[in-house]
Formats: sequence, C-alpha cells, structure tokens
Amino acid sequence: RDMVELSDGALLLASGRGLVRFEPSGDLTTVVSLGGLIPPDAAVQGLMRDSKGRLWVTGEFPGVAVWDPASGEQKLFPLLGAADPDQAPVPKHALAELSPDRIVVGTQGSGLAELSVTNGKVVVHRNDPTLSSSLVASDIRSLLVDRSGILWVGTWGGGVCRRNPPTQAVLSLPASHIRPDRLSDPQVRSLM
Repeated sequence: RDMVELSDGALLLASGRGLVRFEPSGDLTTVVSLGGLIPPDAAVQGLMRDSKGRLWVTGEFPGVAVWDPASGEQKLFPLLGAADPDQAPVPKHALAELSPDRIVVGTQGSGLAELSVTNGKVVVHRNDPTLSSSLVASDIRSLLVDRSGILWVGTWGGGVCRRNPPTQAVLSLPASHIRPDRLSDPQVRSLM
C-alpha cells in the first residue's frame, strides 16, 4: 500500500477499506471518496502525486481516479474491466508518471495500462511469450521511472523488466534460485 503527504502536512494512506487521512495532530479520519469516484469501502492499492501536484488513486474499483487539490477537479479514467458492468474491476496496484500527459498503471494479471491524460486513450502492454520485447509477466505490482526516464516494472512471478518508453525496448531481469547473476525471487513487491 502507499501513502502521500498533502500540502497541509496530513498523510493520505491507501488501505483495504478506502483512503484514510492521517492528520498532523495524529488523528485518523476516513477520507471522502473523492466525490463518489471511489466507493467508500473499496480497496485502495496505489497512490501517486504527479509533477503537476495531482493525486492519482488506483485499487479495486473501475478505472483510475485523479484529484487536483489546487482546483478541486476530480476525474475517473476508465481502464480495464470498466466497460462491462457485470465484470469485476481488474485490481490495480501501482502507478508511475512517464510524462505530465502519460501515466502507467500496473494491474493484477492484465498487464501495464498506459493512459494518455489528454484524450483518455489507453494502450495495454501484456506478457507475450512469443515476443522478446514484451513484459516478463502481466501481473504488475510495482513501477518506477528512474532519472533517465526508464520505466522499471516489478512483476509477481516474472522478476523485473525495464522499458525505454521512447523506443519501447524491454530488457528482462529474470529470477533464478541457482544463478547468482539473477534475482533470487520472481515476486517483486516494491521498487524505490
């Protein structure tokens, strides 16, 4: 789970029962569900503040919510599982900002969703064992964009891969219990 500090010093905490606001005084307060965008008891699994100061929220609800604390504007971007009301939403675990207009969302089993903030278009990248340039797994648990703009993707069951967004080139860093030059475990929970 994640946490983000707000401008007033309070922390927003992602929890299995929604967003929780932790006041600077030490008091816990359940946060409003961003104008109804997030169901009150929905599991929140990812939080991120982008370069424009907007707060992005993911979890077990349809889409990805964004809130601009400066303007008060709130919006829900539909993602995987949001088109069919009878289908359960795909859990989403991680967020990263590729640019002020491009956000990536790591999903549980449905790959990496790349969202254009300007037009709402979503491109999904999944594991394809027939392509060496695909992600190593489709269950994405953590994301990190490094100082060079390289996207690091931590997967559940496939290790780590890195993707250069301009070229789309993917390099896999798989796991092996017997090779010392590999990750020791294919389940990557966090990248920092």
